[in-house]
Amino acid sequence: NFVASNSQNSISNGSSVSWIVDPANWTKNDNLSFWAEAFDGTDYSGKNTTNTTVINAVPAIDSLLLNATSSANSTNDNITAHVTTSDSDGDDVKVTYNWLKDSSSITLLNMPFEKINGTDSNNAHDYSGNSNHGTESGGVTWNATGGYDEKGAYEFDGIDSLINAGTDSSIDFGDDDFSLSLWINPDGAGPLLGKDGSTSLRSYILYLYGTGQLGFYANLDGDSTWELALTTSTGAITFDEWQYITVTRNGDDYTIRRNNTIVAGPTTQAGTITTQSTYLGIGAVGETAQGYYNGTIDEVQIYNRSLSADQVYALYQNRTDEIVASETQVGENWTVIVYPNDGYEDGTGVTSNNVTILGDDDYPVVHLVSPENNTATNSPSITFVYNVSDVTSGIANCSLIANGEIKQTNSSITENVNQSFTVILANNTYNWNVNCTDDSISANTGSSETRNISVTAQMQISENLTPSTTTTNSNVVVSGRVNFTDGTNVANTSINIYLDGELQTVEDWWNDSWGYRCRIS
Repeated sequence: NFVASNSQNSISNGSSVSWIVDPANWTKNDNLSFWAEAFDGTDYSGKNTTNTTVINAVPAIDSLLLNATSSANSTNDNITAHVTTSDSDGDDVKVTYNWLKDSSSITLLNMPFEKINGTDSNNAHDYSGNSNHGTESGGVTWNATGGYDEKGAYEFDGIDSLINAGTDSSIDFGDDDFSLSLWINPDGAGPLLGKDGSTSLRSYILYLYGTGQLGFYANLDGDSTWELALTTSTGAITFDEWQYITVTRNGDDYTIRRNNTIVAGPTTQAGTITTQSTYLGIGAVGETAQGYYNGTIDEVQIYNRSLSADQVYALYQNRTDEIVASETQVGENWTVIVYPNDGYEDGTGVTSNNVTILGDDDYPVVHLVSPENNTATNSPSITFVYNVSDVTSGIANCSLIANGEIKQTNSSITENVNQSFTVILANNTYNWNVNCTDDSISANTGSSETRNISVTAQMQISENLTPSTTTTNSNVVVSGRVNFTDGTNVANTSINIYLDGELQTVEDWWNDSWGYRCRIS
């Protein structure tokens, strides 16, 4: 079914003729037959026929740039892959990312479940570089419009369906940190992911119960029992709805999250996860007594690290193009390999440039506001005002330093807004400044200028004076307490005594077994 867009009526003997054919009514994989015949004004030559199949135009990566949030490439920066793609026959293109730290993939298994070979089977391809490709078994089916992103997912019938991802040692955890990551849309219960060949070949399993409870179990001593049993509450998982599930191990702490919200843990359980020779199953495991999962699974990934809460949130938001700052350390070298997929097959993978994580070399900038330099005061209670900023990092804390001694530290800092310390200082002359430390891994400290302040505090009456009852021309006893507000010793200090505002006498403040006192008469 085609229309010739041009024709030629005067053709020289032995010359070539071509037509441009409109493909508007063709689809991928159509088998087409073309024929042509010549007419010399008297006779027809007879038809010359050729056959062809309509093939898919392979998607392509047009550009790829990996960079950090700032030019500092610091541990406070996210790393983002900026990708542009093209597809000459207009298909939507999805990009799969294989992130590498120091030339090694951070995933042990990376299965997005997109169509890779133009068919509706054998689409459990592993992009981690570990070749843990999945083999379909039983009634598992691939749905081209399934998945949380509607770009392909596997449906499990709850009867005999599973994907076998092999027995490679890369998917054994031992003492190492790890993260399980997958999207699920359950219709019923069953194993989601695990290595559990039999009661004597148990390693780990993620299991969904019919009550909506989710459990992660691990064998930690090589026997037939699950020493780790981390479970959510009943109803934590919703049926007939897409949700994002992660299980992380950080040291001996295990946590389950649903849609970035913790639903179980952290639970501490020491021990080494037992290595078993059984295969990694998706939708079922080798121990058939565990049953078969009923529902859809998409985007299965296993990481060789405990994903941070920020990275889990990024993945939940489908930011597979980003590594968040909390995942990086100084000196690491990051790259990414990206693969375009148009819903029929992959294009050629492209490797990005490198981004090396550098230490934060920006220091906090601290400005003093008050008191002014060379201030003299007779009040021991002094408020020191300053402000601070840092181009790259936040501020962890700031300290007031007076004569080389930390007088006060503040750990709640708002940048570019005046902050203050209020302290009591004894009579003295002080050289003071403010030091601030940023929250980068380098913990850079910036110092303000140094200023001078002199304190000459006055004695204060801190309790009301209480006069005794008296008559005319008799003595009056007034008792009270006199001290410095900074708490320094007032022994051998003179005090002025006033009556109706007029100075009466100057007395020495003296000390005996009753403490500091002076009788006023």
